[in-house]
Amino acid sequence: AKSCKPSAIDKAEEILNVMGDDVDIFTYSTMVDCYTKCCKDPTIAINKAEEVLEIVEDAYDNTQDERFKPSPVFYSAILQAYAKSKVGDIEAEALLRRNERLFNSNSTRYSYCKPHAILYNAVMDAIARSGNPDAGRRAEALLQEMEEQLDDGEVTRRSLNAILLAYRHDADACDKAEYILQRMEELTLAGVYDVMPDLIAWNTAIAALAGHNADRAHALFQRMQERHDVNPDGMTYSYVIQAWLKRNDERGMQMAQSLLNDYYNNHHYTNDNHHPDKDLTLDPVFHVVHAYQQQQQQRVEIRNDDDKVIKW
Repeated sequence: AKSCKPSAIDKAEEILNVMGDDVDIFTYSTMVDCYTKCCKDPTIAINKAEEVLEIVEDAYDNTQDERFKPSPVFYSAILQAYAKSKVGDIEAEALLRRNERLFNSNSTRYSYCKPHAILYNAVMDAIARSGNPDAGRRAEALLQEMEEQLDDGEVTRRSLNAILLAYRHDADACDKAEYILQRMEELTLAGVYDVMPDLIAWNTAIAALAGHNADRAHALFQRMQERHDVNPDGMTYSYVIQAWLKRNDERGMQMAQSLLNDYYNNHHYTNDNHHPDKDLTLDPVFHVVHAYQQQQQQRVEIRNDDDKVIKW
């Protein structure tokens, strides 16, 4: 599964078929993970995952064999298949609600369907990846429900990272991103170290701001630079640089160039002579640089007598 190669699916299925009585819920979870990571077509991955879901639940219901008892990790693997499709958020939430109904109808028979924070987080991730306009509102409502309904429903970094991602296309993306990141920092100061903002959190928040306001994205980027527990990477720089370039004005160009210089100086290579151990084409900033250079080449300046740019 870790190879993410389509050919790995056949090999994994072959191994599954010869395991016989050694197959258990962990085996099936790994098989679903393989479908999710190795299937090029997300629809096929979902269909395969649902086939495994049916096999596992039927096996446990018919035999009560603990080896086949569905676990939160198993259901999370199914939900990740939905999340990867980017259109499976409805199906993901439907599975969570189905499990809730089954557990509430007979908590003894369907004890394995008891809601768990792992499932809530996986559904929030699926909603966030959908990119739908209402993704932020739905994901945050699910987080609040998890906190209220579950004994183990404590907020985690994964939960808040999902909320950050969900709000990236929202009209209030800037305010929401700053608020959630601030909440993570406040919780960390209060001793909840599991929610300390990591590189993913900072990049997701900066990307949300960069899509709407270059100044605010840059200000958050500077806050990140002042910290000692996490450093900006190529993606961080690329988000802020693109935000400035989108302004298409003199200040935006100057800020973008300043960030490019800072990035290359900090990473010890330049466009012409990059670090010998690093393939620049794999660096996210490389593509921004290329777009920037094209924009510079295509720029048409009409200057007046004072040599002042009056048109691009």
